[in-house]
Amino acid sequence: MKGFKTNLVVIITCAFLQSACGGKETENQLPSDVTPPRVINTTPVDQASGISRNAQIIVTFNEAIDESSISSSTFEVSDSSGNNIAGRYIFDENQNSISFTPTTLLNAFSSYTVTLNGGITDTSGNALQPNYSLQFFTR
Repeated sequence: MKGFKTNLVVIITCAFLQSACGGKETENQLPSDVTPPRVINTTPVDQASGISRNAQIIVTFNEAIDESSISSSTFEVSDSSGNNIAGRYIFDENQNSISFTPTTLLNAFSSYTVTLNGGITDTSGNALQPNYSLQFFTR
């Protein structure tokens, strides 16, 4: 009879734990991430002048960004005529940053605009809000 009671206690305990932790959200679980990412730093800064023609553009976010959400349509670099500048993107997961390096030298003494839009998402799918832009001037 003693073995029966021990087995019964184990079965009841397991059943209780399964129902208490059975995949349903409880008060003790943390809510999912619903906060959109935001830009916390850029290099160059907005309205910077004297920027090198081969300068790397670095944008740092407050949280990890979904790498697949970065493209030339979500992270645009354009000249004063609105022409998009070709380049490559490098992710630094440790710094939550994205670097853009133009494939050719930028024009001297020219204005460039960097625009980030809501197509950029964090790893939980939250979109950048609002769009972010900065302007800089080459030397």
